[in-house]
Amino acid sequence: MTTARGSKFSIGVVANCLKLPDPAAAAKAARDIGIEGLQVYTRRPAECSPQQWADTWRAAAGAAGVRLASAVTGFPQEDYSSIAAIHRTGGLVPDDMVAENIGRVRDAVEFARAMGVDLLTFHAGFIPERSADPVFVKLRDRVARCGDLAAAAGVRIGLESGQESAVALKQFLAAVNKPNVGVNFDPANLILYGRQDPIEAVDILAPHIFQVHAKDGVWSAKPGEEWGKEVPLGSGDVEFPALLAKLAGHGFAGFLVIEREAGKQPLDDIRSGVQFLRGLI
Repeated sequence: MTTARGSKFSIGVVANCLKLPDPAAAAKAARDIGIEGLQVYTRRPAECSPQQWADTWRAAAGAAGVRLASAVTGFPQEDYSSIAAIHRTGGLVPDDMVAENIGRVRDAVEFARAMGVDLLTFHAGFIPERSADPVFVKLRDRVARCGDLAAAAGVRIGLESGQESAVALKQFLAAVNKPNVGVNFDPANLILYGRQDPIEAVDILAPHIFQVHAKDGVWSAKPGEEWGKEVPLGSGDVEFPALLAKLAGHGFAGFLVIEREAGKQPLDDIRSGVQFLRGLI
């Protein structure tokens, strides 16, 4: 049986999950618990330009001796109060926010380039299963536009998985048809949104996976209607030994970025998550 032992994975963390006050503190804490790279949100203080915020993170990472792995952005209208709410408001779906949100992607691309990373991730929004669906068509065009903006800056876009099935996402990527648009694979999201087994999703999406979120979750009693629950790595329904073996078998050699959005002790959970992953790779 294929295992993940000896695989060329690196361990990262979404920096804001550390819940620390500034980039220097976050980078130092990450280094101290064995993190190799940081995924950084584009959200910044009002007085900072994208270039200034990127310079701050580059200095913090350099001083701490950790790498900058990628950038991540979100959109102001997104409502995560329920699956139904985020279905309406997620990503690039709302028509009244298109110009503003594509502008946000443009700024996020500039931030990624200034920070010296070549990957920006975000949720496109719920992608319909049918390519003839008007929402599929408009999302295809909007993501393709974002892909072109990113390509001009030498940046890739990783669409976060989980709000749709892996088959729908693969079909969508084929329709977008941009080599720099791929997947930020989040196995827990596939469970939290009630979509499908993450292991089978890897086989479907493997050629398109740019980065992986190391996150765990348990299924809801009503999958797809109510949220599942995010839990610390290794305590949920994501079968990480099998998942990492699948990724290794497909040749993935990038970052496993720990994302711990819930819980009252994020630093402790992230530290134990590092230890958990180290035991598998």
